[in-house]
Amino acid sequence: MQTLQQQILSCLDDHEDNIRTFMRELCAINSADGKIGSAVQRTAAEMEKLGFHSIRTDRMGCLIGAVGNGPVSILYDAHLDTVGVGNMADWGWDPFEGKMEDDVLYARGACDTKGCIPGMVYGLAAAAHACALDGFTLYYYGSLEEQCDGLAPRVLVEEEGLRPDFVVIGEPTNLAVFHAQRGRIEMAVRFAGKSAHASMPEAGDNPTYKMAPFLQAMQQLNKYLANQGDELRKGSVAVTDISCETPSINAVPSSCTAYLDRRLGIGELPEDAAAEIRSCIPDAHRDASSAELLVYEEPSYTGYVRAVEKVFPAWELPLYHPYVQSGIRAAEAVLGKPASTGGWPASTNGAYWQGTAGIPSIGFGPGDLIHAHSLQEQVRMADVVTAARFYALLPLFVEN
Repeated sequence: MQTLQQQILSCLDDHEDNIRTFMRELCAINSADGKIGSAVQRTAAEMEKLGFHSIRTDRMGCLIGAVGNGPVSILYDAHLDTVGVGNMADWGWDPFEGKMEDDVLYARGACDTKGCIPGMVYGLAAAAHACALDGFTLYYYGSLEEQCDGLAPRVLVEEEGLRPDFVVIGEPTNLAVFHAQRGRIEMAVRFAGKSAHASMPEAGDNPTYKMAPFLQAMQQLNKYLANQGDELRKGSVAVTDISCETPSINAVPSSCTAYLDRRLGIGELPEDAAAEIRSCIPDAHRDASSAELLVYEEPSYTGYVRAVEKVFPAWELPLYHPYVQSGIRAAEAVLGKPASTGGWPASTNGAYWQGTAGIPSIGFGPGDLIHAHSLQEQVRMADVVTAARFYALLPLFVEN
């Protein structure tokens, strides 16, 4: 074990400059809004150079490649897409070229989640080079995530037929081992009315007035949920958009729709949360209302479409689970100190891997979630290298 660890870490030390260069080049590629084609090509070229086999894209356009040929598989998932940059003038520097200050890279995607990708690609290659993969196949999966969490893994497992035994989720954890996350559902609540000229509102039936008590109920529900547990076990609800169907701003609308983001604490079931929201519709307006889960049916950049309800389960793998313990031991071997553990308050592709498919999953990555999606998105480059060591050593601690 010690000899293999030393060989792996020595290999990664030799490649530190390459890891850093690859990181800068990957961030320089704009892969916002699901358009990951160029990032796929750049990453695939690095994988081919490092000796990965079976490099391909799936029907959604996600990248997959492997090292090793053992019967037990570990898949390392770090999504290649990022959120957009908004107004370029707000940044103060090119968000793709990025800037370096005190070994911290500021760039779009640096934290979420391009900071994980060089470590996964080089870490897996180092483990293979050290002949440390007896009994294992390791996959790097350059997925999509930002637009619909868990959709890409669902397609990989259920349509491409690749179901790994274990998953490592590459998202920012500040080099802690994460083993849980909150989930969410997205809903639309609609109240119907009757349109009329705004000069004679009494001739119509204004649905915005029906909406008002429901919005107040959502505010009260969120206050109630805020007191139901710790950060990962309490839910929340937010009204994120309201729209009216109306022929004119001088007319009473014929319908009013509120869009809801209902976060699920660990232990909360999506169907219970949806029923709770429906119960908040006033009885007097129930016959004129509907409350439905939203459906995601946008095509990927390849044109592939799979429609799914926007349901993203919360999940938790117990600390005592052997796979979580494997991650903790690997982190301690890399960090030289007791490993921190935790979970994400936001959602990841783990909503499918562990939350839906029940595949044992842990998360590990450089960066702090507080910087994700922000104008100060950043990652410590030394932590990008440290993450590579974790990804490479993990198989040594997983029982096969």
